[in-house]
Amino acid sequence: MRVVRLLAATAVLAACVGGHAGSTSVVTVEAVPSAPTTSSTVTTVPTTTITVESTTTIPTAPSSLSPFPTARPGIPVDQLPADSTVEAGITDNRLFLLGDSVMGTLRSGNTARNVLEPLGWKVTLDAVDGRFADAAITVLRNRRHDIGQVVVILIGNNYGGNEELMGRQFDTMLSLLDGVPRIVFLTVEEYEAKQAEVNAELRRVAADPRVTLVDWNTIVKGTLGANRPDGLHLTPFGAGVLARTIADAVGPAPPH
Repeated sequence: MRVVRLLAATAVLAACVGGHAGSTSVVTVEAVPSAPTTSSTVTTVPTTTITVESTTTIPTAPSSLSPFPTARPGIPVDQLPADSTVEAGITDNRLFLLGDSVMGTLRSGNTARNVLEPLGWKVTLDAVDGRFADAAITVLRNRRHDIGQVVVILIGNNYGGNEELMGRQFDTMLSLLDGVPRIVFLTVEEYEAKQAEVNAELRRVAADPRVTLVDWNTIVKGTLGANRPDGLHLTPFGAGVLARTIADAVGPAPPH
């Protein structure tokens, strides 16, 4: 009968598979020969070596809160929405962030302030779970006095499926922001097919010279570990990616 000592080797193999990406682990399995039937001579069997390639691990969040030079790993600086310089004509350091539960993740751990305030911005975050575009319009009407020269809007994750209405609502937002020279819209993540209609309307309103359209849909879909299992809401790492994306879009605040 042939006996192979696999128990210890299995434990070693499990430990090796959990190693770092790109490393190569070597597991040694020592084979023991069958008992001889006609002779007392013991035959030595060579050691067999098995090479195991470890799997790639999910990247962890960056240790630094600095928003530059990239919004997420692997994106070159020249593909980001802004060049990290103070925009001419912007003299007000107030930054108004408007959104729903996705934007609301920036509250956790003071992510928005930790990333944007070092750039000189005085941040106001108005984000409510389940907010539709009509409720966002009400906020812009009621809080117009809190809005300076730069507004960032992430709205459309909660969408009833009427693209024409959505388009009119975006137009109303632009009208209410008359006199605001810098309006940053973020596309919504297309976690359902109908969200593509929201993004089509955002691309239309981006023709307004005041509007900067940031393709959040592409950024979040290309960032491993940004989403929770529902495919929409953000992990703490994803919230940091969103904050750094906004930072790259608005750049540093004017001196104040």
